[in-house]
Amino acid sequence: MTYLTELLDKKQKQHEIGGFDCGIAALNIWLTTQAGQAARKGHSVTFVLANDHNVVLGYYALAVRSRFPTETLPPQLAAVFPAATNATVLARLAVDLSQQGKGIGAVLLREAMQRAKEMAAVTGDVLLYVDAKDGQASFYAKYGFTPLSSNPQTLFIRIDEIPAAA
Repeated sequence: MTYLTELLDKKQKQHEIGGFDCGIAALNIWLTTQAGQAARKGHSVTFVLANDHNVVLGYYALAVRSRFPTETLPPQLAAVFPAATNATVLARLAVDLSQQGKGIGAVLLREAMQRAKEMAAVTGDVLLYVDAKDGQASFYAKYGFTPLSSNPQTLFIRIDEIPAAA
């Protein structure tokens, strides 16, 4: 099966998001009440995976955080960067309960990583990081993200270590 994502309609009229339920209330609420507003204000960009009826099956959001404190990184990496460096945030990633276990989360994460890599060529970002929700840190670790020792639910990957698209 081929998965194609598209930008969430900023006015939230094209995509059916009202029934989205990933099992985490905060992620459901963000999609239905805040994603469009964040896009209109330029705070983040949300990409959705929708079926033929425009029902959203999963989504992710990316945002640029210009000053990531590098003192939280492992010492050998912190020494390479200035005290704070540009970073992209994988702000949200969620898959509807009806689609979980089908590999959609992995598809969305890989795509988000590729988009972050493309953005970095323009923004100069050197890190992609995520604040994992509800114990999902191991999911991100499978794709090369490293947890911060000070907060294992915050993980990062160097942009230059993101694998090329398959």
